[in-house]
Amino acid sequence: MMVLLAGVSTQIGKMLTEGYSQNQNRNSARIAMNFMIHEMKQALISRQKNYSLGATSVSALQFVINPSALSQEYANPDAVFWQAPIATVTSSGDIAEVGYFIARQSKIDGVSGRAIYHSDLCRFYVTPADTSNFKIYTNPDAWVTTALVAQFVPQYPDYQGLFLENVIGLWVVPYKSDGSIMNTTAGAGNSMTTDHSYDSRTNNLISAPIDRLPSLVQVSMLIIDSHSIKKLTNQIEVTGYNNAEDCLSALRLHAASDASLRQVLTGIESVYFSVSLDNYNP
Repeated sequence: MMVLLAGVSTQIGKMLTEGYSQNQNRNSARIAMNFMIHEMKQALISRQKNYSLGATSVSALQFVINPSALSQEYANPDAVFWQAPIATVTSSGDIAEVGYFIARQSKIDGVSGRAIYHSDLCRFYVTPADTSNFKIYTNPDAWVTTALVAQFVPQYPDYQGLFLENVIGLWVVPYKSDGSIMNTTAGAGNSMTTDHSYDSRTNNLISAPIDRLPSLVQVSMLIIDSHSIKKLTNQIEVTGYNNAEDCLSALRLHAASDASLRQVLTGIESVYFSVSLDNYNP
């Protein structure tokens, strides 16, 4: 009887631990989403055309998803950057460079010898007071670089850039005012590609109006609770999917033949939010 009760107690304790961990993740994700919405809604493009794109003058300010100059290691599958009047140090103006990306790291634990996997949502943030790194006006072609973004990857003992732990995938999809994906041709409807790359200066299409913000941006994330991430035996592949829910559906199929994935699948969930940009310019 005592052995039976001990087994039941252990199982209940495990369920409570996992439930508490998942609830913590949901609360943290909700707070993070509200903060991201507040920042993204303030994305802007200047009316003053002070940058030349070939023979065309456009705003130096930019909303960009997966910039071509950024290393793919930070696009999991998407990374997004823009400018907004949210600088906390305003001695040189209030326009800050801001963005979000996923940093995936694996380390060998010095005691157990096993690999420990981290996958965190990081916040890129540069104010105009940081004259050595704030480049949107002085070098609008290369204001976001791999070297600069790498400074916001959390490292012991400086965890600068760490925004939300245990985020294994980030998807950012820009939409036109007619509800179609921003980087598709006119009349293409809601056809989705897994490449969400977008540049407000060009819209990625020669025939599309240039120098535009998206009307709406959909953001989705896959998060894993702190209990389940300790069971990972490798980083989960998240590229090649349209959004978080598509990725999660694929993981559920793979779990049928992958015992290690089945161990962590119950701790993974998708979260979504959409942002209508206040400064959208049709």
